[in-house]
Amino acid sequence: MSLFAESGYKGTSTRKIAKEAGVSELTIYRCYKTKEELFRHALAKRMPDAWLDDVTMDHSLPLNEQLKTLFQRLHETLDERKELIRIFYRDGTDSPDIVALARQIPVKIWAPIEQCLCQAKPGTPPDTARRLALQIFSAYLGVSLLTATFGQDLLPFSIDEFHDSMVQTYTRSLS
Repeated sequence: MSLFAESGYKGTSTRKIAKEAGVSELTIYRCYKTKEELFRHALAKRMPDAWLDDVTMDHSLPLNEQLKTLFQRLHETLDERKELIRIFYRDGTDSPDIVALARQIPVKIWAPIEQCLCQAKPGTPPDTARRLALQIFSAYLGVSLLTATFGQDLLPFSIDEFHDSMVQTYTRSLS
């Protein structure tokens, strides 16, 4: 997966994969008929069933602290899966299999965010929570794409400053 994330599907040869895995190229072709089959299998195996299902809100904390915890966890989740995100971004339109996997991701992320927002601020209308969750997901996905592609030093601020800015924005939105 790291080779595909680094060089893309087309730029990654089975020879490179074999060398990285410490096996012969023939061994790869004994297990997989084509590079595409290997790629699809590797993607499907790395695709988690849940992305943010383990997030729980501590309702004894003020709203801004609950949101900061949520945003930090969201960032960690996307950062842990930056290779997948890079692959989906780089090679996603070239393969229906990649598109099908990539389409599963947004709802697996924004649904738990939506649920957390409703729990953090009871009485939040579901449509409002859904819109805010999509905005939050989009912002963090954008930052993740930038940093996965170009590195952290591309950002004009630290990730903690970004979290703080997001907390201020969404605390006001939910108040």
